[in-house]
Amino acid sequence: MTVLIKALQLILSLSLLIVLHEGGHFGFSKLFGVRVEKFYMFFDYRFRLFSTRMKWFTRLFPRFKDNETDYGIGWIPLGGYVKIAGMVDESMDAEQLKQPVRSDEFRAKSIPQRFFIMAGGVLMNLITAFVIYSAIMFSWGEDYLPVENIKDGFEFNQYAQEIGFRNGDLPVEVDGKPVLEWQTSVLRDISTATTVTVRRGGEEVIIPMPDDMNLINMLQQQPPFMRIALPEGEPRILPESWIAHRDYTALTCIPAGIRYGWHTLTGYVSDLRYVFSREGAQSVGSFITIGSIFPDKWNWYGFWNITAFLSIILAVMNVLPIPGLDGGHIALLAYEGVTGHEPSDAVMLWIERIGLGIIIALMCLAFGNDIVRFIFPLFS
Repeated sequence: MTVLIKALQLILSLSLLIVLHEGGHFGFSKLFGVRVEKFYMFFDYRFRLFSTRMKWFTRLFPRFKDNETDYGIGWIPLGGYVKIAGMVDESMDAEQLKQPVRSDEFRAKSIPQRFFIMAGGVLMNLITAFVIYSAIMFSWGEDYLPVENIKDGFEFNQYAQEIGFRNGDLPVEVDGKPVLEWQTSVLRDISTATTVTVRRGGEEVIIPMPDDMNLINMLQQQPPFMRIALPEGEPRILPESWIAHRDYTALTCIPAGIRYGWHTLTGYVSDLRYVFSREGAQSVGSFITIGSIFPDKWNWYGFWNITAFLSIILAVMNVLPIPGLDGGHIALLAYEGVTGHEPSDAVMLWIERIGLGIIIALMCLAFGNDIVRFIFPLFS
């Protein structure tokens, strides 16, 4: 039952984010008068589960004329896509590029218009994350742990103690920036810091940080690099009296949600550099890893919190300058804007094929890591 609940949350979350992401491309395409031939959730290689031209929709909104878009659901749950007329994409449709350019095609539009069409998905995912975080702040408020409430400081493993930390130390500054609340991002800040100031026995001690600190390595250490010291003989559950709470109104929740979303976004971008390390490559996961982070029981707070984070991940991954992704198309538009020359259709097709190969390789890495992490242990 636990697996089923996690799977349902994963499917619902990704379906919502895929539709919104592709809706960003679709919306800007329609805004600039570009024909969209297909709008699909999931991929429909060879056949589809559902398809419609939505005639009733075109009657309500005449701008979406001639029932030109085929809306559907594919059978391969690895993403979604919109097929934009006059554009080289994952469909590899080279035949349409041999035809004369039409005014309602992607290739007929200006560079700024094509940029917004390609960036629309990423923009929609960022807006979605900020809206969800704002709604969470309004509905549930925000629990936080003031550093001053951590009565006995932290416990540190041997590696941390070799650096200079001692059990009972309480970090109060990282590179001169005050630490007012304890959250995972503080550990990220420590991993890149030059100095950390701790309160030790009523005095403040400055600890120089080594240059080879690595967040992934710190998170994987057992026992942990640092953890909150709790009273002896009690389970590792924070006392409720330590936790503080903030409530937000319909107005204050918006800047709070944007601030939290921006903090999450910058933290995730900062952590991306570890993907290119051995430890980072081993931490990459597929849908199995993503599904495992959802709550065991249906929990709307957990569901929306994870969905907002996944929306940020989707935005960041799509903006990477990898051929085939939105970022790859944006990079080519930048090249065209600087040089004044658009790559030929043949070159674009080869770039798309290379990008598809890179994406498949990354997916194989992710699924391989998950097999090692989750499947093999079941048979050991």
